[in-house]
Amino acid sequence: QRQMCIRDSFPVLPAQTEAEDDGKPAVQAAVNNHRSRILVVDDNRDAATSLALLLKLSGSEAEIAYDGLEAVDKAVQYRPNVVLLDIGLPSLNGYDACREIRKRLPGEDLFIIALTGWGQETDRQRSRDAGFDAHMVKPVDYVALTELLATLRGTNAADGDEAAGQGAHC
Repeated sequence: QRQMCIRDSFPVLPAQTEAEDDGKPAVQAAVNNHRSRILVVDDNRDAATSLALLLKLSGSEAEIAYDGLEAVDKAVQYRPNVVLLDIGLPSLNGYDACREIRKRLPGEDLFIIALTGWGQETDRQRSRDAGFDAHMVKPVDYVALTELLATLRGTNAADGDEAAGQGAHC
């Protein structure tokens, strides 16, 4: 079962619309049109490496961190526009890492997504309270993640455009 939680004000993209020029799904075309700088944070090295590789193959730049303290340091150095952050991390949990990243990068155009095995409503509420913008439950549905990333690019490109729809509530 796919579960995802995002904050308001994200445009809704049609999942199956075809791009006119090359026949690719519109979502994949949107992903390929903009290189995101993504920080993947997970203490499961295989999961982090695999996800970073998939993101790179989709045209994004990706860096990896394996614990909460490393996530904070890499976020400050790398300046990603998206952080995919596990919650159950060694050294500093994902909630605290999210808070610290927000504290050290105030005002940055930064979207932080919880990618976690924890999917209860209390977990989602704790994510919201910590400053996460979205909450996705592992194993992550790569298509849903790609759609979310493409939606974010549309939001950034529109810069407050009236076309932005309302995202799902957590």
